[in-house]
Amino acid sequence: ERVRQARPDGVFLGGALIENEGHLIRELRAALPRARLLGPDGFSATDVLVDVAGSAAEGMTVTIAGTPPEALGPEGRRFVAGFSEDLGVTPETYSVYAAQGAQVVLDAIARSDGTRASVVRELFRTRVQDGIVGNFSITAAGDTTARAISTYRIEGGRQELLTVLTPGPELVPVRAQPGQ
Repeated sequence: ERVRQARPDGVFLGGALIENEGHLIRELRAALPRARLLGPDGFSATDVLVDVAGSAAEGMTVTIAGTPPEALGPEGRRFVAGFSEDLGVTPETYSVYAAQGAQVVLDAIARSDGTRASVVRELFRTRVQDGIVGNFSITAAGDTTARAISTYRIEGGRQELLTVLTPGPELVPVRAQPGQ
């Protein structure tokens, strides 16, 4: 009721689809039929979202960190094609990033002298060009410079890609370096 009285243009639902989110989405849609409903990747399981929220999920915007498989560059498209051929399904965005992460770790191990400290140093020296998820490096704080965010809208009970945003570094919080 407090949200309805505020008459917002949009409502961001932080969290994930775990308990009463379907009920909450239906109530928000009923109280605020014109407001945009926005959610993070915790709402990206579209089949579950539509199952629990029904038609109230229509028009909801959901963001997922990363570039979706269908928008990757040449190396990413090769990986997705091979994954799809081997397993019979298209990988999810996070599966693609997990593969890239594994490749980064294995490459750091290969460049190291085999000690833990050397592997960590090599990880922090990582610079990937034309990798599965494109070009990126690892910052001094241990973060990646890959900052893509995929934005989807639920339409006809399915996730439809709206755009892939890449916020500038000034919009990404700077974390302290390890040990600080």
